[in-house]
Amino acid sequence: YAYQGGASTLLADSDPTRLGGVIETRQRDGTQWEDGPNTFQASARGLRRLAADLGLALVASDPALPRFVLGASDKLYALPAELPRLLSPLGLLRAAAGLLLLPVAPSEDDDETVASFVARVLGGEVLQRVVEPFLSTVYTGDPAALSLASVFPALGRLAAAADGTPGGLLHCFVVSKKIAAAADEERKSIDWNAVGNAVDAGRGLRPDRDYGTLPEVPKGSSLSFVAGLRALPEAVRTTLGADGCRLGWTAISVRPAFTANPQEEERFDVRFATPEGEVVVRAWTVVVATPASAAAVLLAPLAPSASDLVAITAPPVVAVTLAYPQSALAPTKAVDGGGLRGFGLLIPRSAGIETLGFQFVSSLFPSRVRAGEQVVLAYYGGAQCGVDPDTLSDAEIVDRVHADAGRLLLTPTSAWDAPRVLSVRRWREGIPQYGVGHARMVGAV
Repeated sequence: YAYQGGASTLLADSDPTRLGGVIETRQRDGTQWEDGPNTFQASARGLRRLAADLGLALVASDPALPRFVLGASDKLYALPAELPRLLSPLGLLRAAAGLLLLPVAPSEDDDETVASFVARVLGGEVLQRVVEPFLSTVYTGDPAALSLASVFPALGRLAAAADGTPGGLLHCFVVSKKIAAAADEERKSIDWNAVGNAVDAGRGLRPDRDYGTLPEVPKGSSLSFVAGLRALPEAVRTTLGADGCRLGWTAISVRPAFTANPQEEERFDVRFATPEGEVVVRAWTVVVATPASAAAVLLAPLAPSASDLVAITAPPVVAVTLAYPQSALAPTKAVDGGGLRGFGLLIPRSAGIETLGFQFVSSLFPSRVRAGEQVVLAYYGGAQCGVDPDTLSDAEIVDRVHADAGRLLLTPTSAWDAPRVLSVRRWREGIPQYGVGHARMVGAV
């Protein structure tokens, strides 16, 4: 949008062959899948606006697809409909009491972990059977280490509203709504024209963006593009052109611009290593979209506290995409007459299964798979993995994932047949873990 508004813009990527960072859409033999991020939510209105302005067609999953979680005796439970069956009677009563009756005491910690909050408010069963499988699969993390306020900001606001009054989380919700309404009234009273550049620079409050009329998508659906997520960086590259998008440019440093010109005092000098040698670009605004370890080095000259960013870990994870004949599927709740039916399967670490979980690609986007095949995306590794993925070969990881799929999704005879291996993508740095103190650390930078 800055480019369309006439501003001089530059988008640089260290990869010499393509733009997009961790976005990796792949195709082979009539099948399309993602090795990196695979969907975005319908609630991401800013991204939908950008996609519409770039002329990208969306594809949406069925929002009614259930999310399955593995329970005792390898039984699958569809959430949220079967939550009462997933919990024991006592666990259900404890969760209901925390939701509706019991007073929620303020946390003794200024940054509480997800595990601490859920266990003390809703009970240990909700933590172990619902929250832990979700976090270990989706975030590849450990709820005992992740910050509630950073991972679940909405729950963090509820926790901040806790005052020990009976009424459970419902009371906290009412209090937080009142706090939000007061903040909204304060925001509406601000003269945004007077705030001006302070708002544009990200300081102070921000008005709501008006994204205009967007193409309709089913509420609650997961979205992608017809050609996969790679369509977005490719469209951006086409729009910016060769001068506005540089490949093989690696940022070395970001420093305040040293200049005698008063009009350039607030600019930055960004030094790049390029195929043609070092290049310095002077800019008003710099957006750093790198792993935390790289950002710590780049931002250190601007903010000494940036060196603390190296504390943000990103445990290695392996994305394994496998294809099975439709006839190989066992008759579980996740299967209907047309194959897999669901978003995916979350697996609690207490089940003793190494695979973190499965996403049902052929159920989310049926047009992306070959007729008669079912495709699953599995994740292996993460913060709670007892085995270092680097000590295993690709074939060994596939064998382990396939064995878990055989146990949970396939017929006994099919479990012996090797799947069609589409991809084994190793991410040395996986999903960043927002641990206790994350928000404070980022705020300091």
